[in-house]
Amino acid sequence: MSSPAPSAQQQQQQQQQQQQPTFSPHPGTPTSSSPPLDAMDIPARTPPPPPLALHSDPHIHHQQDLHALLSSAVTGLGCSVPGNDTNSTGAALAAATNAPTAAFSAATSAATQQTLMPSVDAMLNLAGKMPEHDVAALLARLLSDLSPDHLTAVVREGRRLLLRDFIDRLPVELSLAIYSRLSLEEGLRASQVSRSWHAISTAGSLWRDWYRARHWRLQDHVVLDPDYAPDARFGGPDLSTAHLFDQSIPDLSSFTPPPPLPPSSSASTSVAPIKRPRAPIPWKYLYRQRHVLDANVRHGHFHSTEYHGHTEGVYCIQADETKLVSGSRDDTVRIWDLKTRQTTHVVRGHTGSVLCLEYDKHQLVTGSSDRSIRLWSVPEDPLDPASTYTMQQALHGHVDAVLNLRMDAPRHRIISCSKDSSIRVWDWTTGVCIATLSGHSAAVNAVQIAGDTLVSASGDRALHVWDLRTVGGGAVVGDGNSQSLPRTQAVKSMVGHARGIACVAFDGTYVVSGSSDMSIRVWDIRKAPSTAQPLPALANATSAAAAGIADSPATLRVITGHTDLVRTVQFSHADNMLVSGSYDTSVRLWDLATGDPISTLSTTARVFNVQWIAGRVFVAMQDNHLREWDFRDSVDVRGMVPLDRSG
Repeated sequence: MSSPAPSAQQQQQQQQQQQQPTFSPHPGTPTSSSPPLDAMDIPARTPPPPPLALHSDPHIHHQQDLHALLSSAVTGLGCSVPGNDTNSTGAALAAATNAPTAAFSAATSAATQQTLMPSVDAMLNLAGKMPEHDVAALLARLLSDLSPDHLTAVVREGRRLLLRDFIDRLPVELSLAIYSRLSLEEGLRASQVSRSWHAISTAGSLWRDWYRARHWRLQDHVVLDPDYAPDARFGGPDLSTAHLFDQSIPDLSSFTPPPPLPPSSSASTSVAPIKRPRAPIPWKYLYRQRHVLDANVRHGHFHSTEYHGHTEGVYCIQADETKLVSGSRDDTVRIWDLKTRQTTHVVRGHTGSVLCLEYDKHQLVTGSSDRSIRLWSVPEDPLDPASTYTMQQALHGHVDAVLNLRMDAPRHRIISCSKDSSIRVWDWTTGVCIATLSGHSAAVNAVQIAGDTLVSASGDRALHVWDLRTVGGGAVVGDGNSQSLPRTQAVKSMVGHARGIACVAFDGTYVVSGSSDMSIRVWDIRKAPSTAQPLPALANATSAAAAGIADSPATLRVITGHTDLVRTVQFSHADNMLVSGSYDTSVRLWDLATGDPISTLSTTARVFNVQWIAGRVFVAMQDNHLREWDFRDSVDVRGMVPLDRSG
């Protein structure tokens, strides 16, 4: 009896079993070495295996995802994949269901190979060996099957991976070179980007450059002392890592090589003492101190103190870190202890108002309306009440009040100016006048000296510049009488004020002057003409233009703001600070570079003299008061350079 003809479905299943494809589980394995399923030697009566677990990987949730992942991975690795139809796996299983046992086992093995995926680590390992263009193609295929949420997360991660911290990858020297191009504000913002950027921003060399960019200076003997260290009260501990980059990149600008070792000698047994190494200069700490001091000045954060003792107006003052010296209309000079704010000495000898003074460690020189200049010895302990200031000699020669004076200590000279319109140069070792500087036509109100250059200010509205190298060479010329003294002429002249000039300050290059025309002028003597400019007759004007005066080419800036005569000025071009005092009963602090006002301090009387030193402003006034404004709150002033003497 002939068997019934197979149905169409059975014919299709048999055809699929005969055309079962081969599979190579590893790249490079030839597919022809794998025998077809119907040729395998499988026992005829093997019991059927348990149902096939299609979802053996817990991360694969459906058949389509399994095939897509397998297809992408295997295609990228160069493997053949059965069919592109997502139902091929199901078709293979369906054929195995109705096949004989041997065919069923073979189909099950094929389906298992199609559904089991290699581990993620294995796939990553294989992808690492693939060419980049193949990896890119694989990723593109995988990304196309992601949901929008997962695709967004992948894009976000890709953007993060594209970011590169170039500072962290560069050598420290190059990173510092890049940072050095930034301003302080830009550097502070950059320090918040990452830890590596913050570490670079603490480099001492950067803060050194930012410090110097503000034209601030240091007293080197203070900050280079081995005992100098940041003070915890002013933010020291917060900056304890500021030296790390200075150690890896030392500042060689001030490096001095050690002396050569002495030749070895068997008889020499002495060993030179080892000096304690100096710690790197804490530039960030020093910058912070100057920044806080500047903020205190700008915002008016100060403590005010008055000194009482003089019985009449105070004309002149000079201060240092420990003491204050003042001269008064009561004919006396007082020495004040700045720690106790008490008078330690009262120096008497003049018979008129003490109008000017200057001192150093050994000498105190005073000038008076009694037309004399007196020299006093300074005791070893200038604040010891048991010590005395002894007058050494009195210098006579001016025929009117001595209005101002300066010491030229290296050459043992004193330069004085007077209401008699003359300037005199004295040898203080002998007390003899060695030269007279002539050229002003009115009272010479102030003089300032820097090196061999002298600047004088007069009521005739002119500033004269003198070369002291032409003055006697330090030797006595003539017999000391004004008729026989050499009369040196000014080498340069500067005009611009509409009225008489009351005060002057000078640092060797720049001059600042104050006038009864209520203005302050900043000059550069390098641009001053060598010939005197003609001056028109005095006029009741408050501007050079109104008085018919052509501005000198040396004029850099005209600063206005006072409402009365500017009696005293003090400045430091290096510190970008200018301090002025006026008969309008105010003390004003200015930005020297721009002329912009910084702060205004009100007083109770006309201001005759000001002195700024390390965060403190001392003021001499007409009403016999001395007053101090102290801006040092939360500031370590060690190492700060005081401003130049005022005129």
